[in-house]
Parts: sequence; C-alpha cells; structure tokens
Amino acid sequence: MATYYKFFDDRSKSAEKFPLKIAVSHKKKTTYIPTGYYLTSKEWDPEKKKITSKYKNSGSANAKVEKKYAIVGEIVESLRPYWKELNVDQIKEAAEEKINEEFQEKFKKDAPKILNAVLNSEKADSTCFYEYAGEICKLYYRNDQGGTAACIEGTIKSLKKFTGQNKLPIKQIDEAFMVSYEKWYVRQLNDRGQLNTINGFGFKAKDIRLIYNRAVKDKTVEDITRDMYCFGHSGYSIKKEKTDNKNIDPSEIAKIYDLTLTPGTRLWHHLNYFKYYFECWGMNWADIAFLRVYQVQNGRLKYRRRKTKWSNNAKKFDIGHSPIAQEIIDYYVRGKKPSDFVFPLIGDISYLNDELKDKELETVNKKLFQKKLNNRRSSHIRRLKTISKNAGLKENVSIYVGRHSFFSIALRNGVSKSEISELAGHSNYQVTEGYLAGFSGEQLALSADLVRTAVSKHSTGRTHNGILDDNVILNRSGDQSQINDFLKKAWSRFSNGTKTSTNLLIEVLQKTSCRDGVKAQEYVNAFLSRKEQEGVKIQKLDRV
Repeated sequence: MATYYKFFDDRSKSAEKFPLKIAVSHKKKTTYIPTGYYLTSKEWDPEKKKITSKYKNSGSANAKVEKKYAIVGEIVESLRPYWKELNVDQIKEAAEEKINEEFQEKFKKDAPKILNAVLNSEKADSTCFYEYAGEICKLYYRNDQGGTAACIEGTIKSLKKFTGQNKLPIKQIDEAFMVSYEKWYVRQLNDRGQLNTINGFGFKAKDIRLIYNRAVKDKTVEDITRDMYCFGHSGYSIKKEKTDNKNIDPSEIAKIYDLTLTPGTRLWHHLNYFKYYFECWGMNWADIAFLRVYQVQNGRLKYRRRKTKWSNNAKKFDIGHSPIAQEIIDYYVRGKKPSDFVFPLIGDISYLNDELKDKELETVNKKLFQKKLNNRRSSHIRRLKTISKNAGLKENVSIYVGRHSFFSIALRNGVSKSEISELAGHSNYQVTEGYLAGFSGEQLALSADLVRTAVSKHSTGRTHNGILDDNVILNRSGDQSQINDFLKKAWSRFSNGTKTSTNLLIEVLQKTSCRDGVKAQEYVNAFLSRKEQEGVKIQKLDRV
C-alpha cells in the first residue's frame, strides 16, 4: 500500500533550519520529495501541518506546498492498479515529473511576475549570488585561474537572462530553481543557432555549485548554511549525456604529419604545435602556450597540467621526447633563456598576467589576458581547420580531436584505461573510469610509443620539416630471417623480464618493414617460443 504525508525533517542536531518534504512510503520503504522550503521549528506547525505566519510570505509558501502535495496524492491514487508492480522510487519519479511539469507550465506563463515576487520578498541584506560570485572571480583571476573565472562570469550572464533580475539571493537557489533553470536553458539557442545541450547546462550547474559551496564554508556569509544545500543525492543532480567523441584514426593523423608547408609561415608553426602536443601524450593547448625552456631540458618534458594544478591529485609529467618532438623543441628554444616561453604564443601578452600591488588593476589586467589567451586559442583552431583541409582530412582536426584521438588510438592498440588515465593526467579517475593504478614512467612511455607507432606505420616516414628520417625503417625486404636477426638484437636490449613482448612488438613495427600489427605479433610470439625451446623461461605476461 502506498501512502504519502508532509514530513518536517528536523533530525539534524546542528542545523538551524530544516527541509520540508513530502514522504512517500510503499512496500516498507520511504523516500522523500523536496518542497524547496527550509524552516525553523517556529515556522512549522506540526499539528496543522502548515507553515506558520512567522515565515515571510507564508501564504504563498503554503499554497505551493499544498499544490505539490495534491499532485503527489493524485499520482499515488492514479497508480493504485499498479502498486504491486511498482516500487517506491518509481512512484516518486512519476510524482516529481508531474510536479516539475505543472510548475514549469506555470513558470512559462508567469515567469517575470513569479521571479519578481520571490526576489523582491527577500531581505535587502541577503547575500546576492551575482555579487558574491563576482568577488570569487576576482580571486580566481589573481590566482592564475582565469579560465574558471571566465566560465563563472558566463554563468552569471546566463542567470541574469533567465531571471531578468540584477539581484539573485543565494538562498533562493533551491532544487526547484535549478530544475526550472535547466528546462529554460535547453530551450535557448547558442551562438551557432543550435539548442543548448544538457551537458552545457552541467557546466553552469557546476559553477553554481562551486559558488554555493564556497558560501556555505564562508563564515562571513551568515544567511547560507549547509542544511540549505540543494545539490547531491537528496537534491538536484547534475545530468550528463553521453556524447560521441570525435576521434580520427592513425591514417588521418599520418596525413597531417606528411603535410609539407613552407617553413616559417604561420600555418607551419601551428602544425608544429599540433605535432608537439600530440607527440607529448595529448597535451592541452594551454600547457603548450605556457611552456618554458627550463621545462624541456635534456631531452625531457617536465610540467604540471594547468587545468588541475590546484588539485591535491595534480599530475606531474616527466616525458621523454620522441625524435619528432625533440626536433621541434630544438628549433624553438634556440637562443632562448631558461625562463623564456618555448613557443611564440603568449610572450607578447604575458605582462598582463603579472602580479601587481594594486589588486584591482591586477584583476583587470588578468581578465584582459584571459580574453587575449582565448583569442590565441581560437586562432590556433582556425589554423587547424586550414591544415585539415590542406591534408585532405575527412573531418576537421581540432585541439580536442587531437587529444582524444591520441587516447583512442592508445585504447585500440591495447593500452589499458588505467594507463590512459595517467597519460591524460586526470586528477580524478572518474573522468576515465575504473581503478587508477600507478604505472612507472617507463611503462607510460611504452604506451605512448604504441600510439606513435600506430601513426608512423601509415606515414611516409618523414619528420615535421619534410626531411626523410633513415632511422624509421631499418629493413625493407621483410624477410623472416632478417626480422628474426633483428629480434635477437632487440632481445639483448630489452630482456629485462618486464613486458618483453611489448618492447619487441614496438621495435618490429617501428624499425622493420612489417606494418601489420597481427603479423608483428606472430613474429614476436614465434621468437619467444624459440627462446623457450632454448631453455629461457618466458613469463605468460610476456606474451602478446
């Protein structure tokens, strides 16, 4: 039997205000539907089951609660014939859907009037989301997190358009508000004339949650408390839809590598940038832009991802340069000091990112720097489109296509998701999924080599400046005995008891005429079998 009732949840011993919910019980289980109201003990009458006059605008609040309560009752009764088949969560879902539908229709008709009444009813000293978020943005700009600040400013702009108001008390951002904002947002058109996506709204919701969290922890913000928090398991859940990542296969990447451009031209430089961040495990563009000479010494790249550098799990990279990456670096660091930027991307605007005694001026400068940085990034994207066209690609390559393609190629070539997570530098493995295992720098470099090999076997074997590299192919005849002799030499270099077959496989694909991965595995397995016959103990893990 399904029942429902109003539930004033005053179980917390530390909270000053408590949520008013509608409880739904069925099959000995109870779940709760939020009404969006938080009350003190004096603002709730447990006998009459009503909000008292001590709560401001209690009449309007009671009307809304009764409306939602009536909808729950209507749904529970309408589902009576199906009670045996349904569980309590399914009944709750149906009720919430109906509530959202009813209130959304009302919102669409009377949005300006409702929002004005709600917002104007708040006390003048209520903390305004826009003002508080604006101050947080200043801190982000000064802490060299201009990207985050710019995103929050975009969210503020969107919220102002949604509410039609220049004031938005943080306390008014509850679950019902987020649901209404979400439904409004996905009906709007973006700059490209397309409907906004639910994933796009997810970024807005995360910005709001970030500001809300800071306000809750901020002791100077007295009107916002943890019990008012509207996100999480019992509140609004940020949605995410699966998208098709645009990845291109190794043969398409090889077309870019084989493209011959006039040295010194803008297009030539941007092609070098792409090759470098692809060779270096799918680096982010921002990491390329901020890279300094001292970080690329002695044939290695050492850096920390800017996107996650403030995280406790921020990834530090130590990557050995491939021949192509090293050739690119050698060109750009010539004659530069260790503190100079490697690539000519932001050197002329870097002064805007300097720290100043005047914090207000510093904020203005860093905001301008972020705008110019975004423009440089957009310019790189435009050049990549031209490069894609000149290379005859089916799809335009972009910064993210290059990054995602690196990891897609790695996955298709047997690199585990755990290794890919570390190659990507994700601070939270949920981005990649599963268990985040620790891998040695040698093993990660091996995984990156698998990707480069998958690309190189489609390429003509040319380096980034168009000069034939004789080290790419050592054997051209493909003769079985020659490959066997080659494997013997490779074995002497790599017989260290760990991942032997993977080392040998990479050597065969990179330095022999064999370009078939399956055939290369056959060569390696046959060679290992012969070693076993010679009395060498081969671990099962060494098999391909």
